[in-house]
Amino acid sequence: MVKKWILILIGVFALFNGYGQQYPVDNQYLVNRFALSPAYAGLTENIETFLGYRQAWFGIEGAPQKQMLSINGPATSNTGFGVRFNHYRTGNFAHFAGDFNYAYHLDLGTDHSVSFGVGGQVYRNQVEIKSIKSNGQDPMLAKLQVLEGTTFNASAGAVYRINNLNAGVVLPRMLPMEINYIDSSKYQMAQKYLVHASYALQTGDFEIEPFALFRGTMNNSSFEGSVLATYKEKAWMGVNYRQGNIFGISAGVALNEDIVINYSYETGSNNMLALSSGTHEISVGFLMKRHEGDHNYLTGFPPLEEKRETEGTSEETAKKITSLKQNYKLDSIKKEKRINELEEKVNELEASKDESSEEEDEAEYAEAFILKNIKFATNSDKLFDSSLPALNKLAIEMRKNESLEIKITGHTDSEGSTAYNKRLSKKRAQAVKDYLVEKRSISADRIVTAGKGESDPRASNETPAGRAKNRRIVVQFKK
Repeated sequence: MVKKWILILIGVFALFNGYGQQYPVDNQYLVNRFALSPAYAGLTENIETFLGYRQAWFGIEGAPQKQMLSINGPATSNTGFGVRFNHYRTGNFAHFAGDFNYAYHLDLGTDHSVSFGVGGQVYRNQVEIKSIKSNGQDPMLAKLQVLEGTTFNASAGAVYRINNLNAGVVLPRMLPMEINYIDSSKYQMAQKYLVHASYALQTGDFEIEPFALFRGTMNNSSFEGSVLATYKEKAWMGVNYRQGNIFGISAGVALNEDIVINYSYETGSNNMLALSSGTHEISVGFLMKRHEGDHNYLTGFPPLEEKRETEGTSEETAKKITSLKQNYKLDSIKKEKRINELEEKVNELEASKDESSEEEDEAEYAEAFILKNIKFATNSDKLFDSSLPALNKLAIEMRKNESLEIKITGHTDSEGSTAYNKRLSKKRAQAVKDYLVEKRSISADRIVTAGKGESDPRASNETPAGRAKNRRIVVQFKK
């Protein structure tokens, strides 16, 4: 009799998780698109690690919980890798899923591209029965603490991108699954599908991105939508609606362009959610550049390495830089202040050389044009995904004409010191070149870079709109 109730318990949880909800949902895709589809693996220059926790129906014992861990990054210039681990728990029922993913990114034309992702999966289900009292009537319960089973599956996804539009389809579980426990008891999981689309709209310092998702199995489906407003890539807020009268809000910040934190809260009038204190979810992401940055983690300035100091400079300038370095024997108290002073002097020497060199080279290049939709993190040379379509279009043009050579020049607004802006503009121009060389296989010999900092504004730096116009990347073709 007790065994019969155990089988019923398994069936109820299977029905709840496999057909009612399709699969436990979350909001991590707002800041981590790889959580949505394996096709996003390695699309950026970062190795991204995200942790997440979701507590549904807060205040109700045995309510669903979900823990998430994902890591993804670039493998080669057009491929990526990723792993995802999810653990769900509802009452006595627990479910673990691990995904191992590979993605391939392909340019289709001047302004659109597509990414494909595939993955192998392992699933493990577990039902705790030790809390069920049999009064000694069922020997099975005397022997077993849990019922558990493991099986395997596969996933696939595709994402199409054109300008700021992203649209894709995902098969998170391609095959129907059946996990055997004891005797004839089985846990069945249906095939799943997901369709998603989003479009980023730029307006001043804000980026507004509406998002739509359709989730389902062969027997059921649901819809959810969200709108996320991001301010200067540093902070964001969003609202979302999930089918079934579920409403939510989200908010997050980016710390030093290396850490992102997002919190979501949901409430509604349906089922258990109306009887609880709502659903809470938090996600934390750690972004690590594929190639180490050239800044000192204490001062924020480039390190004074011998190779960087002398590379591309005249012998006389190199000697002056070395002399400056030798004349500053820094003690621990004055170290940071004197490093700053030394950097300023080095920048002055290099700036004088750059200006004379740029004047000589300017006649070799045709009229400049602004490369639109190139976005960087604040005070950083980190490129955002929205920049990739424009860069891919430029790469295609350079592939069509193998003799084409270009000059990339960075510009900034006037916030910050002149020397700092000069350095930042050069780093951003170099970041564009690095993407074209490393991700799109353009020869480095065909690209030169320069940085003009705040010296050539297009508009007034007194307004946010004017400063936005002055932050730009300019390209010139060699005559």
